[in-house]
Amino acid sequence: MMSAASVITWGELLRSDAMRNTRMPVASALGREVRSVQLISDLEEIHSSRPGTVVVLQLPVARAPWAVEIAVRYAWERGVRCVIAQLDETAAQPVTRLAERLEMPVGFHDGDLPTLALQLSALVTHPEALRARLVARCATQLAEQRTVAAGLNVLNQELPGVRVGLHGPQGVLIAGHQTDGADEARVIRVPLAALDFQSGRELVAVLTWSSATWRETVTRVLEIARIHVIAYEAATRVSLAAQNQRERWALDRLLARPTSGEPASDLGWVTSGRLIGAVLLPVDPGLAGSEQLGLSLRSSWTSRKSGLLPVPYGEGWAMWETWDPPDDLQEQEDGSLVRQQQTLVTQQLAKRLARQLGRLQLGVAFCAGVGDPIDGEESLGTTLGQAMLAARAVRTSGGGGVIPFSSLGARVLLTAGSGPNLRKIARDTLAQLIESEEGDQLVATLAAYLDCGGSTSRAADRLGVHRNTVTARMERIRRTNLPVDDPDRLLGLHVACYLAELGSVSDVDQAL
Repeated sequence: MMSAASVITWGELLRSDAMRNTRMPVASALGREVRSVQLISDLEEIHSSRPGTVVVLQLPVARAPWAVEIAVRYAWERGVRCVIAQLDETAAQPVTRLAERLEMPVGFHDGDLPTLALQLSALVTHPEALRARLVARCATQLAEQRTVAAGLNVLNQELPGVRVGLHGPQGVLIAGHQTDGADEARVIRVPLAALDFQSGRELVAVLTWSSATWRETVTRVLEIARIHVIAYEAATRVSLAAQNQRERWALDRLLARPTSGEPASDLGWVTSGRLIGAVLLPVDPGLAGSEQLGLSLRSSWTSRKSGLLPVPYGEGWAMWETWDPPDDLQEQEDGSLVRQQQTLVTQQLAKRLARQLGRLQLGVAFCAGVGDPIDGEESLGTTLGQAMLAARAVRTSGGGGVIPFSSLGARVLLTAGSGPNLRKIARDTLAQLIESEEGDQLVATLAAYLDCGGSTSRAADRLGVHRNTVTARMERIRRTNLPVDDPDRLLGLHVACYLAELGSVSDVDQAL
């Protein structure tokens, strides 16, 4: 009786070099054993074939469609593993249809049939040599790849009947084929060493069929692949580290000099116009600005919408994208409709970030802030500044999650923590008032209006003007889209007015 190690499976034989020039339109039962190879020229010889035999037809029967059909029927009756003939695609069609109905593997070889039979017979006699060549071929091809995806593609192409994927904690798929729901008896797991904050990663292979020798062969290949996957990831992280440094420098330069767009344009960034930004911070302040965490974050980030990717920014990571109001809102004079659209854009980004953070498997908790949608030349710096303050406010509260800047009210001013920062937030909050021709007057009017609880008459008395003047000014203020009718944001506006009134506009700018 043949030992398990000396028996080759049909799937292994099918992936051998000897079968490279053989078309296999029907190749079922990959896990079944091949016991012998028989070269025949007389169809009656098939009646003496034993189960598990690969039958190779000789000329001229190998080129006669009717003869090949008879051979397929005889082979099916005898439990033959496969029939190999020599027909072109047109002549092979009726044979293929018959083989499909019978689930009988059939192939069509373009080369010398006796030579093929001799090669297959040698492989069946010495399967260990075939397995060694398969392992060597996989090792050679893995060494030629540069990415995890390319390496896994080699495994999925070279290992017949095997699906391979790279998984993170809780079975999250990182690359390759999804292997969820497979019978654990047919699963091979090869753990990978921890990579910075990424742990619990493993190569997972699911076998369509299983035998002791085939399982051992696949395991050997995965052990070799593990070394290459670690090398691919290391090379990717070196590239990411260089990219992160370049992006950090470009963003710092851009925010310091908003009109200098060269670094940003080289990176394909959109840095002005209608923008909305977000900032991620680790909940643990001790990890703030960690380069290793940044690399793990970037390599684990899967969002592809609008190219939204984390860029190093201060103690955290920034990201931004464009936003466009519907055409029917762009011409609206009613500021409330624009504010509704801006609120919707903010909420949508916050929800997407929350889902993305929930998918991260880094063992590190993150919080995030989302800035207001801004339109203008310096919109990026403004929306990212707001997002950073919102993220800090979340972290200060001791929790995680994603919070929009607009929902914080006066808390964001307290989060800024210093005079210049407070004044900058005040200027950003009241930017459209301060930059208008009657900026000081409108800020003073808004402050008085809020001091007087929204009473135009009392505000007019305090300012020494007519009530209609206050009403007209408040209408102009509302047209700037300031949320003067939103009770949740009035306290923030109130504090901002006081800060702005501490000095002239030039004083505020000088303090920044």
